[in-house]
Amino acid sequence: MTFAVAFWITLMIPSFMRWATKPAGHWRRIPSFCGPALLLLLGGVSPLPKVTSAAQIPTSVFPTPVFPTSRVPPQDPETLRRNLAEEPGLYSAEISPIDNRATGPPEYFERGFIEEEAIEGGVLGNELSRESWFREQIGYDIPRVYARKKWLYGDSIVDAPPTEQNGFWWQAVGKAHYLNDQRWEFTGQEATFGVEGILLGGMVRQHGDWRLSLGGEFYINQPFDPNILVDVRVRREYQANYQIDPLEISQLALSAKNGDLTWTLGKFTTPFGRTYFPLLSNARWDAPFIRSEAILFRETGWMMDWSPGPWEITLALTNGSEDQDTNSSKALITRFGWSSEAFTLGVSLKEQDGIGSESQKYYNSHVGFDMAYRAGRWTLCSEILFDKYGFRRGTFPQRDIYWERSLYHRDLHFQNLKPITGTGFYLGGLYEGKHWTHWLSYGQFFPQALGDPIHDAHTRRFIAKCIRNLTPNFQAYSVLLLENSLDVAQDGHPRHGVALNLGFQASF
Repeated sequence: MTFAVAFWITLMIPSFMRWATKPAGHWRRIPSFCGPALLLLLGGVSPLPKVTSAAQIPTSVFPTPVFPTSRVPPQDPETLRRNLAEEPGLYSAEISPIDNRATGPPEYFERGFIEEEAIEGGVLGNELSRESWFREQIGYDIPRVYARKKWLYGDSIVDAPPTEQNGFWWQAVGKAHYLNDQRWEFTGQEATFGVEGILLGGMVRQHGDWRLSLGGEFYINQPFDPNILVDVRVRREYQANYQIDPLEISQLALSAKNGDLTWTLGKFTTPFGRTYFPLLSNARWDAPFIRSEAILFRETGWMMDWSPGPWEITLALTNGSEDQDTNSSKALITRFGWSSEAFTLGVSLKEQDGIGSESQKYYNSHVGFDMAYRAGRWTLCSEILFDKYGFRRGTFPQRDIYWERSLYHRDLHFQNLKPITGTGFYLGGLYEGKHWTHWLSYGQFFPQALGDPIHDAHTRRFIAKCIRNLTPNFQAYSVLLLENSLDVAQDGHPRHGVALNLGFQASF
């Protein structure tokens, strides 16, 4: 653990020195990408209005490098600006030899500026739309193409396919890491080396005014050795937490889009709230408390999204859990949001009277508020959650829970047909630089007092993440999670609120 902490601090020092000593005038934007499942290749978002086409590439993964046979040779900045103003379409042609992503009606183009910056011996130009978070960045000499639509939508694949009439796309990421999570020290499983992968792809077909698409995201997880310590009751109770599916369907959805209206059926990113930060683990434990313990990252069901202008209205009917269920209880989820180039906010609601069989029904309802502000390389964001959880009836014994248990004793019963309530929030800041990405967040959760010292403890969670782009397709990263520790937790064992993750990832 000491070695791991020292390694993390060593990784952070060069970035801090670079940030502290670099003149402010040199902080210029270059193409960037940040998705919660995978992360950034090149940092940044320009505040200047740019020109773009209507292409869309997955926001859930690092963009695959594209090396086109472009008609645009390297030019000096003045010539580049003049040519762009005279013929903007010149810079949006022949983008990819794979799927010709540079398509779209003329109304998607808007006059703007070009920005250049030297990158590893080459010059990179990019074009960016005035539309909020809808952008394509086109490079020459060392080209890279990708896009975002409006504000970060977690790592959803619903808007991922390109906009050409017929096309296919795919992405892949492999990760190797060392994890030391002292919160699980009482199980004897607190330290491990591991590998993970993500495969995603899809296809799109244009039929009249409708764009029909199929997208999928699959997690490849290395399972735990089944020979784990189960010598006492509490360790046996948490044994299910280490039974991980080697192949997990993270997302698999069919969608049909016509103008501002999109219909989706399948398993998709939850429309509740927004994930404005990078995630570095398939288990998604490296998130603020209200998102890792209360809000589901995935939902399975039907969803409608209507986005007229700056407004966004989403309505979904789902199982209420990430996977299939065979009960009569379904969840209603809705979000009403508004966004501009620099600011976004939204209100979300999820209502469900319980999931599971009749004797195991568990409340899963909450109301949330999310907002974010973006300025240059910085994103500041926050979410607030009013949560309802716990078993509906007291007829189901705790010892009979055979699925994954909550480390924070959220799977309790308060009163018949009355949920447990709690309130939480987090504040976060994201910096996306050319070679470095940093995320800092702090949040708290205040549960209703039930007389259980583990459940009733207010959770305070601090998270720091650091990503270093070693090459355009290779990154080193670190995650430090700090929580308040408990002297007496599971079966009298203390719970140490420290978790550290160090790893590397490569994208294709």
